[in-house]
Amino acid sequence: MPEYILPDNLVEGSREHALYLTFVISVDYMTDAVKLWSNARGAYRIYPERFDPGVIVKLGDRTLTSFLRRLGARYPKAGTETWKRISRILIGKYDGDPRNITPEPKTIQQLKSELRQFPYLRGNKLSNFYLRAMVGRVGFEPTITWALACRSPEPSILDHAGPSPRVVHNSGEPHQLCHCLGVCRYYWVRFGRAS
Repeated sequence: MPEYILPDNLVEGSREHALYLTFVISVDYMTDAVKLWSNARGAYRIYPERFDPGVIVKLGDRTLTSFLRRLGARYPKAGTETWKRISRILIGKYDGDPRNITPEPKTIQQLKSELRQFPYLRGNKLSNFYLRAMVGRVGFEPTITWALACRSPEPSILDHAGPSPRVVHNSGEPHQLCHCLGVCRYYWVRFGRAS
C-alpha cells in the first residue's frame, strides 16, 4: 500500500506523520493512488511545511492549487478548499494535531461522527481508509471491548486485545481483526491515543 511508504524526512508516529496522512488521504479521490503517494513523498521531502495546517491557511489559493495539481489530485481547486478547511478545523479544535481527535478511546461510530466535520474524510470510503491508515501508526491503538460474533457460525472468544487483536473460534483457528474497520459490523472497537 503506497501510503505506508514514508518520505525519508518524516518520523513515523509523529504529529507530522498524522498531518501528512490526513492531507494526502483527503485528496486521494478518483486518482492514481500510486502516483499521488509517490508525488506526495517527493513533495514532502522538499516542502514539509506545506503539510502543516498553520502554513496551509496562509498559502495563497493559486499556490496551493498548483501544489495539489503537481501532487496528482484529480480536483486541485476543490482540494485547496478541502486542505484549508481541514487546517482550520485542526487548528481550532485539535491544536493542529489530528492525533488529538482521540484523546480518549472512542468507538468507530464516534470517530466517524467526529470525521463528518472534515471534507472528503467523512465519506465511507475515505473515512475507512483514514482510520485504517492512522491505526497503529500515528498513536491510535485499537482495543476490542466487546466481540459480538464473527462471520463464522461458530461462537468466538476474545483472545488478545492489543495492537494486533484477534478472535479465536471454538475450532481454535485465529481470525485477524477485520482490516476495513468501519465496514466490519462484527466487532466493537475502541480507539485511543497510545500512551
